Amino acid sequence: MHWTATEDYILATEWPKGGVEKCRVLLTRRSDRAIKTRAYLKGLRITDNRLSTHRNRWTPDEMAFLEEHYPKHGIRYCIKAMPARTAASIRIKVAMMGLRLEDETLSEIRANQLTMRRKPRQAATAPIVDNMTASKALAMRW
Repeated sequence: MHWTATEDYILATEWPKGGVEKCRVLLTRRSDRAIKTRAYLKGLRITDNRLSTHRNRWTPDEMAFLEEHYPKHGIRYCIKAMPARTAASIRIKVAMMGLRLEDETLSEIRANQLTMRRKPRQAATAPIVDNMTASKALAMRW
């Protein structure tokens, strides 16, 4: 179903004020996913920082936690300890803060990665086929 000019106008005026919650009331024929997709395609952004749909800012406590624990324990520990943050957001924040793993931790992680790798593949053996099947296959005309 195509979007009308009226629906686009409603989306353009209401999306910055409240995102999908604000638009859902006025665009009753559209699903939340359709509203979000159309707003993305139109390049609309939410401008109200007080909304829960806006990105969560990093608190000083979270940044202090990363500074203290990331160099010693690595990313997996931080991901488990911070369930409100995604793995990608933690990785990005660690990189932005310029944090590095301690040499000891880095060598442990590399040693674990080496032991976790798959064993090398064994050479494939040729399938055993009886002569009758092989002769029938050869006699077939493709």
